[in-house]
Amino acid sequence: MSSIPDGFFLNGLLFWGKSFSRDCLLSKGFLIEVPDMRCFSTEQSYEFHEKIRAFLGELDPDYSLQIQWSVSSDYEKDLLGYEKIAPDSDNQWGCFVRKDRLNYFRAKSLNGDLRKEILSVFLSHKCSTVPRQGLKKQEEIESFLRSESRAFLEKITRFANIIGAGSVKSMEDEDHYNYFLRFFDPSLSTQSNNNTVDLAESILSNTLYSDGVSTYKDGSVFFKLGDHYHSVFVLRKWPRFVYPGIIIQLLDSLPQDFCITQNIFPLNVEKEIKQEEQAIKHLGGNVQNSGGISLETTIEKKHQKIRSLMGGYTMPYKVMTVVRVWGKTLDELFSKNIALKTAIQNMNGAKYHQVNQAGQAKSLFFETFPGWTGGKRRGWDLYTENNELSALVPVSNSFYGSLKEGEALYEGANGNLVGISSFAGGTPQHAVLIGMTGAGKSVAICDFLSQTEAFYDYTAIIEEGLSYGVFTKLLGCEPIIMSPDANITINYLDTQGLPLTTSHSSVATKLCLKMIGASQDEEVNNYRCSIISAYLNCLYWNQFEDWKNKNENKYVLCLKEAYLIEKKIKPTLELGASFLEAFKEMQFLKSSNRSKYDGWLKNTDSDLLLEFEKNPHDGVAVRNLAFSYFTAEEYPTHSDLVELMKYEKFDNHKSEEVDSMATMLAAWDRYGDKGKLFDGASNLKINGRVTHFELGYLPESAKELKEATGFLISNFVRQHIIKMPRGAKKRIIFEEVSRFLNIPGGDVILNEAYAQLRKYSCWVLCVTQQFSQLKITPLYKVVMGNSKLFLLMRQNQREDIDEIAESIGLPDTAKQSIQNYTLPEHQKNAEERCSYMTVFALDGKNNYCGTVKIKPSKELLYVASSDGKTFDLRTKALLKYDSVFEGVVSEVEREFKEK
Repeated sequence: MSSIPDGFFLNGLLFWGKSFSRDCLLSKGFLIEVPDMRCFSTEQSYEFHEKIRAFLGELDPDYSLQIQWSVSSDYEKDLLGYEKIAPDSDNQWGCFVRKDRLNYFRAKSLNGDLRKEILSVFLSHKCSTVPRQGLKKQEEIESFLRSESRAFLEKITRFANIIGAGSVKSMEDEDHYNYFLRFFDPSLSTQSNNNTVDLAESILSNTLYSDGVSTYKDGSVFFKLGDHYHSVFVLRKWPRFVYPGIIIQLLDSLPQDFCITQNIFPLNVEKEIKQEEQAIKHLGGNVQNSGGISLETTIEKKHQKIRSLMGGYTMPYKVMTVVRVWGKTLDELFSKNIALKTAIQNMNGAKYHQVNQAGQAKSLFFETFPGWTGGKRRGWDLYTENNELSALVPVSNSFYGSLKEGEALYEGANGNLVGISSFAGGTPQHAVLIGMTGAGKSVAICDFLSQTEAFYDYTAIIEEGLSYGVFTKLLGCEPIIMSPDANITINYLDTQGLPLTTSHSSVATKLCLKMIGASQDEEVNNYRCSIISAYLNCLYWNQFEDWKNKNENKYVLCLKEAYLIEKKIKPTLELGASFLEAFKEMQFLKSSNRSKYDGWLKNTDSDLLLEFEKNPHDGVAVRNLAFSYFTAEEYPTHSDLVELMKYEKFDNHKSEEVDSMATMLAAWDRYGDKGKLFDGASNLKINGRVTHFELGYLPESAKELKEATGFLISNFVRQHIIKMPRGAKKRIIFEEVSRFLNIPGGDVILNEAYAQLRKYSCWVLCVTQQFSQLKITPLYKVVMGNSKLFLLMRQNQREDIDEIAESIGLPDTAKQSIQNYTLPEHQKNAEERCSYMTVFALDGKNNYCGTVKIKPSKELLYVASSDGKTFDLRTKALLKYDSVFEGVVSEVEREFKEK
């Protein structure tokens, strides 16, 4: 039996030996995150295979590589991050949902029901460059160790760059210490060890608390280490042929409690060529004597191998692959062994050996020590080349999504924990959710909104069906029911305290075109828009002049602020910054540095101000800024526009054309059948954390009204978001985005929401079930082209899935999963019902993709399962309680008892 290897934790390295000499070995570990190979398409699998092959080809024969791949259920560090990441919130519902998720996943983790794949790489280097007399002086030792550390880091950085690793964490002394602790005792939690490393003691003195007791059963040997029984397997023959992803069969053989250690030793190419040449000479003599065709074939293969080695196409290695399995009882371990054996046998003829001698078991176990590749017994090493080895290295992680900064947590399809975040590096990751009826879209969105409620200062929901009615009440707000009979007015000419912008005028023009009725002829639509735009511009000028004459002091202040914006603030912003962006900067200056703002106003030169006022371009800026001073009653209204078109027609417009348009617009005034919604002073104020617009009460027969209303409130919300502090986080949820399909300019408002609101820390989510309708409209490119996060639920039409995949690069495996997701209504076990969703995120080179399960709590299901009828019933039921939250919890308990 080999002697047990031991060493020391030294300056972030593993030092194997007792003194610095040419016989000692230095190692360093790295924790690496790579994509989950199970989520790759065929093309991506081959690409990943080539990346690993390229890295293996760069390994220096002076170095050895050890890959440690293991499975754990320990997500405590991630759960602590989830617990700490949320800002303080006084909302009971958001806190309740996050605590419920935390407790649920913590329990599953402690029970071993979660699965976390951990990939570590250790590079080792024999200290062959140490002088024969060794290193004696401290400065010599430290210089040597720094040099070795840099070399290790350079090589692993190269590895990460080649394969596109998500992250690489260099292990230091404490990390190495903790890694060894969990290596010897896999049940040890990452958070349960309160001890610290004693650098004066050896590695084993610090971490190994058991000698290992051998036990025999059924002709095999097991050894007990701590509270677990362990068995050891070693591969003794490679598969007959390999392909990218073949190793997954081994990785998926057990859900928990096993690890794979692979020690890789690059061989010297020149020595390998010489050995082959000698073998050819020997075989050549045998051919002359026997004349065997098989020997001639063998010789030709060796010639091909030599050509490949000389050309650099092939790199040779010796590799030892050891699999260790453990369990709390021998019966449990025996059952796991059977599963592992079956998995290896299914790998195209691969062969294994299960150790049957105590000494052999310990020797092989020693070979798996993290970072140790200095063992002398190499009888289990198998020869291979990089083309084959690249498919056999266990380089994979579970699908985690954005777990480190995940705002919401979900369980993956393989028991993994997945994080989803709507922001990455402070930038909104706009999203689209697509799923057929009954796939669980509303529950999925309500779950995400609830888990992330504390992160957002403002949430806007535009929907039809009151699916989020109870959720809105839980956040202290009421749904705004849009109907012709409601006493609600949203003046689309009101800028809501912002300057008038070209964008605002364009939206108003498009809305008026919708009121008139869009033509099939785009030239006609453009002509009508030009007429409407001209009258709107005139109307705004008239209103401005009237306000200017009535508010002389406000006008002077407006003039000075417009001057500051154009001459002082705008030049300091990036090239092409808009007047609106400069206005926001001025507002920030006014609130954060009042003395500087006042000084600028006071020192404004009157002559320059007069010159500025008379300049036509700057005069427009003054007019536009003036509307930020208006009260709701001072803005022009829809009726004012109609009157202007009727009685003050422009000479260059055809009178009958303008009359016809004015008549059609008049049907939308406060006296028509559309109610007060579009005409009059705005009386709707947004002052809560949530604004929830419900369009389901607008009659289906009034299609134009419903579409125009959706357009109107979208712009209303947009204006409010722009007005809020830029750093405050906001979000808009467009439930069933297809309502914008027939609205002229609907693509414009959505495009602006995606492209422009990003600057105002606003996340946008569009939801649709009618993808086939979406893809033939301009909205398709807007939604799909601007989204970075795709949430894809069950789809029936394979053509739709194919088209989605083609536009965003979705892997083949994901396409198959989406079509095979089981709808909640078809799941027999009511207690275990859940929804499935593919999460695909565009994250530069490191796109990630995988499946999550959405298994709501009873309380969340109560909140999310609300159509209009159910919402009314639950609203009445919740009236009995002092708070909506208490009502939800009590009603769920009552319903559960009744069942």
